[in-house]
Amino acid sequence: MITFPFSFWKNATAGVTYILNDTFTEASLTALTSHTMDVGSGAWSTTSNMSVGAGTGTTFIATPVSSGGGVRATNSFTPPSANYTVGIIGRTVVANVDNLLGVYGRYLDGGNNYYLYIYGDGTMKLFVKDGGAVTQLGSTYTISGFSASTDYDISIVLSGSSISAKLTGSVVIGPVTNTVFAGAGIVGLFMQPVTTTSPTATQFYVI
Repeated sequence: MITFPFSFWKNATAGVTYILNDTFTEASLTALTSHTMDVGSGAWSTTSNMSVGAGTGTTFIATPVSSGGGVRATNSFTPPSANYTVGIIGRTVVANVDNLLGVYGRYLDGGNNYYLYIYGDGTMKLFVKDGGAVTQLGSTYTISGFSASTDYDISIVLSGSSISAKLTGSVVIGPVTNTVFAGAGIVGLFMQPVTTTSPTATQFYVI
């Protein structure tokens, strides 16, 4: 029998087992760095203030927001292998290409990682950043009937040298072959507001 040094959480409705899961639930406005995840032993760190929102208790926003200023949050949790899916469920809120939401996988630092963005114009793009140099992987995907006020489930699937992007569980970019990063790294998310209205998210997960 294999014992893992972290807990798993089962989503009964979707039949998914999470090795990291955060539904950003708090009774009152709380800094993301002081927030405890549902599942996973890691801690959040951010490049600027980011908060778990009160009210619904399941969304969080970047605060303060500034035009064109992006905020990155990384989690110290290290997945048990380099093969995993990292995703986020959220919305861009503003229908502008510069309002965007994203996730990082196999993240080593700000200049070395894989990442996936959903933009406020309804497009999705998958990238690798190697030594600060950015390369788009695969083709741009455009979401049919996109609405900035709708939550979308986007994720990066990392399986050896095979990298792909999913929308609500279906592959929409790739798979493509890329061998730049072979280790698990860590995971994270990104938000960029073009106005004073930030993107929001209701869940961040690793499976």
